[in-house]
Amino acid sequence: MEADYLLEEKKALRRKMKKLRSAVTDRKIWDQKRCSRLLQLPQVRAAHRIYVYASYGTEAGTWEFIQTCLDKGKQIALPRVCGQEMDFYRIACLEDLCPGAYGIQEPGIHCQKVIPEEMDCMILPGLAFDGRGHRLGYGGGYYDRYLEHYSFQKENRIALAYDCQVTDYVPSEPTDICVGLLVTESRAMVTENF
Repeated sequence: MEADYLLEEKKALRRKMKKLRSAVTDRKIWDQKRCSRLLQLPQVRAAHRIYVYASYGTEAGTWEFIQTCLDKGKQIALPRVCGQEMDFYRIACLEDLCPGAYGIQEPGIHCQKVIPEEMDCMILPGLAFDGRGHRLGYGGGYYDRYLEHYSFQKENRIALAYDCQVTDYVPSEPTDICVGLLVTESRAMVTENF
């Protein structure tokens, strides 16, 4: 009974956040501000490799960040979905990407699969986040399953969002992986469960 209530609560919050996020204007300006904040983070500067999503639709943009990191010589890995699993593959340039699951850009089959190392950091997408580090994804559980197998230091799990996606409470379950840092256009905030 409680699980059904939690599921419905998550569905309602997803609907609300999708509407809020789709109403965001000035996306390019906000994406540039987030990119600048990300590049200044000590975790990002120290990372051997950065695991990042390919932004799609109304998500907080990652393209400028990806290109800037590649230009700086950083190793960049993006996810590729196969069935219910997701793995990350290193790209050398944006031309290494092609349309994949759900129409999202993914590394091509020639890209090499990578396994996280201690200093690596991950940039996570999502629909809603709270100050405790809880993250509401899209419901597929890909990132939670991946992070069960490959742990990143909590301070190296960084979520990107628009300010409107930050809420007081995100319903969560024990299998939901928390983030250590949340970056929006106006701030970079360490989460309370840190």
